Amino acid sequence: MKKLFASLAITLLAVSAIPQEANAFKWHHFHHHHHHGAGSNGMSGGEAYVFGATFCAAGALWLRALYVSQNENRELTRREAWETAGFCFLPVVGPIITNAVLDANPAWERAP
Repeated sequence: MKKLFASLAITLLAVSAIPQEANAFKWHHFHHHHHHGAGSNGMSGGEAYVFGATFCAAGALWLRALYVSQNENRELTRREAWETAGFCFLPVVGPIITNAVLDANPAWERAP
């Protein structure tokens, strides 16, 4: 249970940075590289979701791998990596779905 709380804390830390990074990206990318018509406000909701979830997954995976490496002296498992990414793309249910899929397909967890 302690590992789960630590993992969730790391993921939430990564998620907290998304609004600032998304706004910085949106302002720079859409105001310097595209010329939109009047009333345009940059990214759509879908684009913002994909950008935010991808940024969350990248940051959370990096932070979780760092935490596991420093505190447990091991590498992140594939299951832990998929759980972390799943939480970013589908909060709360992502890790549940990921575990169900990996339980049904144990070969996906093994290294090639």
